[in-house]
This record gives sequence, structure tokens and C-alpha cells, in this order.
Amino acid sequence: AAEASARAWVGSRVVVALPGEPDRLRIHGPGADVGEAEPEIVSGLLSLSRVRNRGAAFGILADAALPYQAAFFVTLSLVALGAIVLYARRLPATAILPQAALAFILGGAFGNLIDRVRQGAVTDFLEVYVGTHHWPTFNVADSGITVGVLILAWDIWKHSPEKDDVNTTAIRKQA
Repeated sequence: AAEASARAWVGSRVVVALPGEPDRLRIHGPGADVGEAEPEIVSGLLSLSRVRNRGAAFGILADAALPYQAAFFVTLSLVALGAIVLYARRLPATAILPQAALAFILGGAFGNLIDRVRQGAVTDFLEVYVGTHHWPTFNVADSGITVGVLILAWDIWKHSPEKDDVNTTAIRKQA
């Protein structure tokens, strides 16, 4: 039973690690040079634009010329992946929503780690904007991380003891 449970746990993570794969399929395909002009997908909202991000999420520290910057972010990614795996393994099997959230985060972090190991940077290519206001360019793996974090935050908020105390207090006042 423990072996089957472990296989299911690993299998679910392998499937969710795929959020980073469309990045590699799109970016490493024919004509995949960084900086190459890309089409506008939704006029005034979404276009493709290849950007090499040597920094963290949303380009934080991307322009910093830190010694061993790629190694730092690879190490940070490995530590984060380990922490996610340890946290996920401690959750009960019935905690479907947090497990799914962690799987999105794990998949996105793993996808970006692959880019960092291969290229020393992450290739971002989705550019969202409204008029002249641009969101930092990102990739599908970043989206997986963001969705996972939002789901996990919502689940934590939904099950927080403080929230339960407030609801219990409100119910008692109505009685």
C-alpha cells in the first residue's frame, strides 16, 4: 500500500511538471532566437516576445551582474523544490486542493529550473499589456507557479483558525 501511494504521489508530480514543457516546445523550436519579432496574439492585450530572464520572478535582479548568479538561482530552485516536496508529503492524501496547488508550483519551478540549467537563464515569452502599461514578460511555468500560489493561499485562508473563530463568533452572536 505504501509503495502504491508513493508511486501515485510521484506520478501526479511528473504529470504536473508538464506546465513548463510548452515553454520548451515553443521557445526551442525553429527560429527561436531571443529578441526575434513575434506576433501580437490579442491586439492591445497579448503578444509573444522572447526575453532571457537571468533573475527571479518578474525580472527581479535580472540586470544585476552578480557573480555566480545562475548557480545561485539554480541552488535556490533546488531548495524550493525540496521544501515543496517535503511539505506535500506531510499533507494528508485527502488534502486534494493544497496537493494540486503544490503540484502546479512544483511543475512551474521544475520547468524554470530546466531552463536555468540548460541556458543559465529562464526564457520568458508571454507579454501582457493594456495600452502602454506592460506586465513583466513571463512563461507558462511562471503561470503554473502563480496559479499554485493563489490556490494555496486561498486554501490556507479558507481553513485558517482565525477565520473559523470569526465565523464561530458570528454564529454565536446570531443565536
